[in-house]
Amino acid sequence: MAPKSKSKRAAAAAEEPDSPHTASEHQQHAPSMEKQADSDRVVFGVDLDDPRDVEDDAHVLAPIAKYAILGMICLMSFAIRLFAVVRYESVRLGLGELVIHEFDPYFNYRTTKYLASEGFLEFLDWFDDRAWYPLGRIIGGTIYPGLMYTAALVYWVLNLLNISINVRNTCVFLAPLFAANTAVASYLLTKEVTKRSSAGLMAAAFAGIVPSYISRSVGGSYDNEGVAIFALIFVFYLWIKA
Repeated sequence: MAPKSKSKRAAAAAEEPDSPHTASEHQQHAPSMEKQADSDRVVFGVDLDDPRDVEDDAHVLAPIAKYAILGMICLMSFAIRLFAVVRYESVRLGLGELVIHEFDPYFNYRTTKYLASEGFLEFLDWFDDRAWYPLGRIIGGTIYPGLMYTAALVYWVLNLLNISINVRNTCVFLAPLFAANTAVASYLLTKEVTKRSSAGLMAAAFAGIVPSYISRSVGGSYDNEGVAIFALIFVFYLWIKA
C-alpha cells in the first residue's frame, strides 16, 4: 500500500498550482532580466538614462573652465605646428613670404593660386601644360579640389574683411588652423559618445599633440590631410549627433 500512497501524493502535487516559493523565484528572476536590459543602456561605464551619471563631472568643470581649457588646447595645437615657420623661416631668414614644403604641397599651392585669381569655372576647365610633362594635365578632372576650395574660400573671406594676406601665406597657415578645428571636433565627438566633458577635453588634447598628425599638418605642409582629418572627425560627430 505504501507505493500506491506515494504515487497518489505525487499526482496530487503535480495537479496543484505553483507554490508561493515558485512564484517568489519568478519574481527574483524578473529583476535580473530588467537589470540585463538596463545594462544595454550603459556605454563606456556611463548610464545614459541617469542624468547624474551622464554629467557627473559637471561639478568639477564649470562651463567657463571647459571652454577656457578647450581654447588653450586649440591655441597649443596651432602654435606647435608653427615651430619651423617661426624658428627657421620668417624670423631668422627675414623672408617676405613663407615657404611651401615638398612637391605636392607646392603643386596644390599653384592650383589654389590659379583658382583664387581666375575663379571656379576657369579652374575646372584649366589645362596645365606644366604638369605631367610633356602630356599636360586637365586639373579640374584629375584632382580632389576640396583643399583648394577651402583655401581659396578662406583667402576670399579674409580679404573681404580687409585682412591683407596673400594666397601663399593662406596655404601655409591653413593646416595649423584646421588642426585647431580638429581638436574642437574631437572634443565634440568624444563628449557626444561618452557624455563627459573631461573625456572630450582629453581627446582634444591628444588630437592636438599626436605626432603622426603633426607631421601632416605643420605650417607649410599644404596637403589634403591638413583639411581631410578635420572633415573626417567632424562628419563622425554629425553622424552620431543625428
